[in-house]
Amino acid sequence: MSKTAYDKHLAARFKTLHQFLIHGYLGSTGLSSATKGAERELFINSFLKEVFPPSYRFGSGDIIDGHMNKSGQVDIVIEFPNYASFPYLQGGPRLYLSEGVASIIEVKSDLTRQWDEALETVRKVKELKRVFIPNRDQELAGLFDSDKQIHTPVEQSSKSIIYNEKYPPISIPTFIVAYKGWKNISTLEEKAKSSKGLVDGVLIIDPPMYYSPSGSRTVGESALFVFLDELFIQLQKNFMQVDMRHIYMQPRDLFKQLEDSFSNLRRKRKEQF
Repeated sequence: MSKTAYDKHLAARFKTLHQFLIHGYLGSTGLSSATKGAERELFINSFLKEVFPPSYRFGSGDIIDGHMNKSGQVDIVIEFPNYASFPYLQGGPRLYLSEGVASIIEVKSDLTRQWDEALETVRKVKELKRVFIPNRDQELAGLFDSDKQIHTPVEQSSKSIIYNEKYPPISIPTFIVAYKGWKNISTLEEKAKSSKGLVDGVLIIDPPMYYSPSGSRTVGESALFVFLDELFIQLQKNFMQVDMRHIYMQPRDLFKQLEDSFSNLRRKRKEQF
C-alpha cells in the first residue's frame, strides 16, 4: 500500500524522467568536444522545460552586477519571469543582470573529476552583489535631514518591510547537477559541506541522490523531485526589484559620496550658527 501521495502518484513518473536522462546521457557519450554542451541541453530540454511553467526562460551566458563584477560563462541560468536579459545572437549566450537571475545550475558529466571546476564557477557567481529594495534603503539611509531641509536629488525607494525569507537572497542560489558522481550520499554530503556555503544543492543522476546544506538528503529517483522542490522555492520568492538604471548607470558609492557631501554641509551650517 502506498504511504504517501508521492509513492502513489509521482514515483512512477519520476522513475520515467530519470530513465530519460540516463538514456539521453548514454547516447551522447563519445561525442567530440564540439558538442560538450550536449549534457546541458539534455538536462534543459528533457527535464527542466518539460517540468517548469512556460513563463521561465533557461539560457547560458555571463552574469554581471552593479559593482562591475562578472561571473564568466554559466551553464544554465534560470531567470525571473518578469525581468530582462540581453542576447548576443539569437539563441546564443546571453548577458544577465544579477537581480534578474533566479538561480543557476552547473551541469557536469562526472563530478568526481569536475568538482573543483564546478566550484570555481559557483564561487564567481556567489561573489556577485545584488541590489534589492532592502539594500537600496540601506544605501539611501542618512541622506535626509529630519527637518527635510537637505535631501538628495535621487528619489528614495519605497519603504522596506522587515527582511524575511520570501525576499530573494542577496547571493544567487547555485546548484550543481552531474550525470555521474560519488556512489554514496555520505561522500556527497561531505563534499557539499566542504564548499562552505558556495553550493545550495547538488544532484547526481546516476546513482540518483540529492543533498543540500538546508537539510535535504535523498537517495533514489525521488532526489529529482526534492531537487525541483528546492529550486522552485528559490524561484517563487518575492521580486523586490530596484530600477535597472539605478543599479547599472550609477556608481555604487554614489550614495556614500552624497552622504559625505551633505554631512559636510550640515557641519558647515552648524559652524555658522
